[in-house]
Amino acid sequence: MFLGLVPPVIYTWPRAFQDGSRDFYKSAAEICTRCLNLASIFDGRSRLLNGLPPLVEHFHHPIALPPIDFLKPYPPLPIDHSNIPPGTPYSTPTYIVCETEDDADDNLLGITPWTFIGFDIEWEGQDPRMSPSAKEALRLEQVKTHRTFVADWDSILICVVQIAVQGRPVIVLDLVKMRAVPKHFRRIVLDKRIFKVGAGIQNDGFRLWRDLCLNLNSAISLSYLAKLAYPHSFRPTDKFCVEPGLDKIVWAITGYTISKNCRRQNWKNRPLEQNLLDYAATDAASALEAFRTLYRTLDTSRVKYRVNYGWCTFHVVNGLAVDVGDSTKCWVAECPWWSEEPGVGFLDAEFGPWCRGVAE
Repeated sequence: MFLGLVPPVIYTWPRAFQDGSRDFYKSAAEICTRCLNLASIFDGRSRLLNGLPPLVEHFHHPIALPPIDFLKPYPPLPIDHSNIPPGTPYSTPTYIVCETEDDADDNLLGITPWTFIGFDIEWEGQDPRMSPSAKEALRLEQVKTHRTFVADWDSILICVVQIAVQGRPVIVLDLVKMRAVPKHFRRIVLDKRIFKVGAGIQNDGFRLWRDLCLNLNSAISLSYLAKLAYPHSFRPTDKFCVEPGLDKIVWAITGYTISKNCRRQNWKNRPLEQNLLDYAATDAASALEAFRTLYRTLDTSRVKYRVNYGWCTFHVVNGLAVDVGDSTKCWVAECPWWSEEPGVGFLDAEFGPWCRGVAE
């Protein structure tokens, strides 16, 4: 396998990825000038991933920054919702409710590597109040014993997990009734080649670790990606780490509205009411659709030169967010486009010497 042999160039997605073709470039010159590295050509990952260009290149190989204007502010992307009447609700997707391990595994079996999924968790209750030192001591104890971990289902807060895959019904896992972790759910969570997309997904990752000692790998924050694409639209006066909600993201990107009224309902009561199931499925499906729409918009605009996916992608390992490219380095939600000073937010002026240094 070839490993990152291509020098830094201004990178654009190969047209074959944009128009839906699975054809590879025949010209060695085109390959060398338009791809980040040769490894993607020879290991098959340059094929379409659910109809999207392969984000895996950003996650598993060093990113060569284009030499010009990579981190310079840019005008916001156009948003056109003129064909959608105001207040139109997002259509409730079809979904399957799984209440047994076998049923869950049968439906999750088809989720394979290089897939993007909408991922969301509903839980009920709060963790007991603990000091930071006590929380860290508990985390370290979990790290030490996680291989022999046995779930205490009477104290676990997670109630429902929703997984959306393009072109398939949303899979809703009822863990309250199941009282078990399906093997294919565990596989999906741990697999770094399956990309989990959600708004506030960092909290979902922490919840998975605290309740089930599962590391959520390859998590993509839809909230941070939306801020990168529309920095003027989502809380521009706040720090980058302040996340917009899914309802605001879905409306801005798709033009449809989703209700968050069910978020504070009792998710432990059984049977689950129809409106809660509809709500759960809609959250995962709308997050995936918003991501796909946003990613395609970025890919077909000049903004693709300026978005570093390392600013919104991470693993949650042993209860800590860590860099995708370096499992020993903690990951924090920060971006040089945003000031760390309170009340300043997005910097839409020139970055001065810092930006010029990148351009030079």
